Amino acid sequence: MRLWKLMALVCVSAVVSTGVLFDNTARAGEVYLGDIVGNGDGTGNATGEYVGINADTGLFEVGHNNADIPNTGENPQFVEESPFIDSVFLLSAPMQTINMEGVAFQFGPQDATGGTWNHILSNVTHDIDKGITDFWAGGMHHWRGGVGIHAAAGVTFDLEEIRNEHGFEVVRYFQSFMGSDQCVGMQITVHAIVSDDLEVIDAVSLGPMTTNQGEFVSLEIPEDAMYLTLAVGAADGGIGCAHGVFAEAVITDTFPADRSVSTPAGRRPCPPFGGGPIEVTISQDIGDGDPDETVVINEFITGPVSADMITAEGAVIEQRVPSGLNDQGFIQSWLLMGPFQQGVGAAPGIENIQLDYLTDGDVTELDVEPEPGGQIETDFFGAAASGGLLATPGAPDINPGGIPTWNPYTSANDTINFNDFYGGDLSNNMVYAFAYVTFEDDMEVDIGLGSDDAVQVLFDYQDVYVNDVARGCGGANEVQDTVMLSLDFGPVEAGVHTLMVKVFEGGGGHCFRLRFQDAFTFEPITEGIEVCFVGDQSPCEWDPIGVDIAWETTRGALNDGVTYEIDSDEGTFNMGGWIGQRSIYGDLTASVAPCEGPVADVACSLGEDGISVSWVNPNQADLDGSIIITLDGVEAAVVPGDSTSAVIPADGISALGSQVCVTNPSGRGACSGVYGGTELYINCGGGGLSQAAGNPLGDGRTWLGDSDEEPSPFLATADAAVIDYTTVRRPPYQVVDTQLVEPAYIDDGERSALFATQRELDGDIVYSVALPRGDYEVTLLFAEGANSQGCEDIDDPALSRRYCRVSDLYVNDELVADQFSMHVEAQRALGNELPNSNYGVAVAKGPYALEGVSQVTVRVADLPGGTTFRPNRAAISGIAIRQTGDAPPTPDEICDNGIDDDRDGAADCDDADCSAAAHCVAVPVGERFVRGDANSDGSINLTDGVIPLLFLFSGGAAPACADAADTNDTGNIEITDAIIIFSWLFTGGAAPAEPSPMSPGYSNEDCGPDASEDGIGCESPSPVCE
Repeated sequence: MRLWKLMALVCVSAVVSTGVLFDNTARAGEVYLGDIVGNGDGTGNATGEYVGINADTGLFEVGHNNADIPNTGENPQFVEESPFIDSVFLLSAPMQTINMEGVAFQFGPQDATGGTWNHILSNVTHDIDKGITDFWAGGMHHWRGGVGIHAAAGVTFDLEEIRNEHGFEVVRYFQSFMGSDQCVGMQITVHAIVSDDLEVIDAVSLGPMTTNQGEFVSLEIPEDAMYLTLAVGAADGGIGCAHGVFAEAVITDTFPADRSVSTPAGRRPCPPFGGGPIEVTISQDIGDGDPDETVVINEFITGPVSADMITAEGAVIEQRVPSGLNDQGFIQSWLLMGPFQQGVGAAPGIENIQLDYLTDGDVTELDVEPEPGGQIETDFFGAAASGGLLATPGAPDINPGGIPTWNPYTSANDTINFNDFYGGDLSNNMVYAFAYVTFEDDMEVDIGLGSDDAVQVLFDYQDVYVNDVARGCGGANEVQDTVMLSLDFGPVEAGVHTLMVKVFEGGGGHCFRLRFQDAFTFEPITEGIEVCFVGDQSPCEWDPIGVDIAWETTRGALNDGVTYEIDSDEGTFNMGGWIGQRSIYGDLTASVAPCEGPVADVACSLGEDGISVSWVNPNQADLDGSIIITLDGVEAAVVPGDSTSAVIPADGISALGSQVCVTNPSGRGACSGVYGGTELYINCGGGGLSQAAGNPLGDGRTWLGDSDEEPSPFLATADAAVIDYTTVRRPPYQVVDTQLVEPAYIDDGERSALFATQRELDGDIVYSVALPRGDYEVTLLFAEGANSQGCEDIDDPALSRRYCRVSDLYVNDELVADQFSMHVEAQRALGNELPNSNYGVAVAKGPYALEGVSQVTVRVADLPGGTTFRPNRAAISGIAIRQTGDAPPTPDEICDNGIDDDRDGAADCDDADCSAAAHCVAVPVGERFVRGDANSDGSINLTDGVIPLLFLFSGGAAPACADAADTNDTGNIEITDAIIIFSWLFTGGAAPAEPSPMSPGYSNEDCGPDASEDGIGCESPSPVCE
């Protein structure tokens, strides 16, 4: 069974860290290619002076070139300024030379355009022209840099020089998340190619892909490889928005660090895991590295968490609070309002810019005092210049009730991206940004500004700057305009001041950035000012946004695993982190909740008396109240909350199958399917297949449907998705290795419907069926419609370098197929080489024999693996269950083992079959007693010996319990009975006959019936024996 976890990508929003120990520097064993593209040596030492390399000239560039770059010279072009880069090139033909040795690679037929846009970029993507400085790839922006390549171009690294600089042992793998950024409308391919001086040795090519796609790639670098090439092709023949990205591109000796969560695990149900604490382990294979090498681990946790909830031995733990400024002084926290409609475009003219777009006729932009959540009922088409708010389906809550609202917003970097704020790319609008800024002392300051598009700045409600311009925001931390506040306004006095920015948009990007800077040196002001959301706070009262943890440890300790604990039993926690300049992969969330305890292990059995139902009440279960049992949603029985079994009538079972559900007092339950026949065929994810259903297979069987509209009652995981691959890969399917259907039958496209649909889930898929007791065989059907094109012919297909669907198969909790890949098994049977994209294949597993069972449970177990873009998912297309031989006899009830052996809903003495068992015979009320307690007062003493003597010789009253006074069980009261009492109490003599007291102050457990039918009776038993 597969236990190793291939890295799942982490997606946690970046925020400002206070940073005590928190470290971004490189470590041995990793070479950062984004750093080399910025003219560094791969250790993170690039100065930031260069944005990247011109793919035409091979020169490092200090500024972006947002324009077409055609080929004007040699191609490929030698890169002289860096020993670690062999060359750059433009894809001028599908067969393109990729290094200075003349080795060529065959790209796709439309990959080559002969030109590119902007440069090959260091640690940003080509969305930089929209002011987006985060490194986006695959819809995620937690990446700590990489290489951005716009189609159609590439860069080739010199592996020999990298080995000389960093060590031969480091150059073992190329690893990266290869994909695309957020730009809409692209069609690209991305390539990683290893070559020597004569030929291509190996390559990985992904695509065509569109916006926000990609996957993690690990490409082994052979010892004789001399060059590594990264390239992006234009899959549709054009380069519009064709932004390829190689996130966290590294040459390394090991895989990224992995994060695993236990107690509870990420997707495990409750029970068995109720509440916390949550234990998180970060580990990384040491590879060939030095176990004593120092590494710094950085982890950031968001959710309902505080620093005092974290236990991490040897770590620095800090509450993270936003500062409002980045390290270059740009204000990150603003109150935003909008987007307001405006019909005057990107550069509407100064007069239109200076109009009031928010006024309600009373409050204006020159006296408004915003606060988070504050609203203004703007007088649209009246006093206000705007005609209304634009709809924001991507952010429906920013203007409740359609009323303009001030929203607190904090950016992760220098730029306020309004597309992120209002959840899309909207045209012809304007947005207000407002902040309260506290100056500790009088200061001579100016304002540094960048915007997309036109912009107005008001300081203390005074118009200090207008720029009627259509443009992009520029690069990260770039100042496009300087507002001479020191000249026009004079020194800013200590205290609270207001700052309002109005930014207009025509189309495309919509953003701005603003900072205060020294009026003489133009250096950013990062101290002595504070930014707040309200005007009467000093200092600002920021809510914590998470917890930072940092360890300084060794690679040896990291190899063993570094652990921390979150002390919580309720909430969802997000985790992200990094070591050096690489993200920590693996589990990214953990959710815990107080566990009220749903029932578990629901089992059903069909018998002559009805449906026998049993279940388990976990330790956390609420046992007060009642348990409700339903059949197809209709209440069939109500039993006490501590019950574990029941029998319900079977006359309501549907011919197509029914579902029995057991729900405990906490309102949480579990279900099982019930079927009255002895042959069952399920078309997982599809409709019914039979002559009566109008879609016959031609095999004489009736396949019951399991569609979205009518899910199967036997499906225990209701969240499993229906996938119909007729929209992706039309039948017919080619069937191999199956005992259920013949290949000739399945070659017909219409009759391939059985294999064209499936149930799919990023988790386990379970079907549970109760049947009449008997011997059965179970066959499982699978088909690959897509998503296994990366499968390799290896023992563990999930270790394939690209996506490969792999599962473990269980029948009645027995592992029947370990690390099963439907694609690999089918292709092996067909004799095809792997990997391949021959999706139209199907395979059957089984039949699996089950003897003497009344329930069949099939579980397709999801295994770790895949990528965030294409996670590994469990899937199944069909299930066949058929009875074989004669049904075995129902077993007899064993009356003392606590098990309902004959499955009639009653166990042990509760079963009528046990009515004659000696320990099940009820003792009549009033006949339990203890020998010796003649007066039934609950203890045995001198009086109990005197009472029979008085009764015998002086006319005393009869004993309260004659059987108790008959201490030798002769059936008579005599002098010997008193002698036995005195001897036992005072001289250590033998105890009275059974039921005998264990001590004079006996307990209820000593009580029992009279084994002799002597007829003298016990008129008044002791209260102890009741």
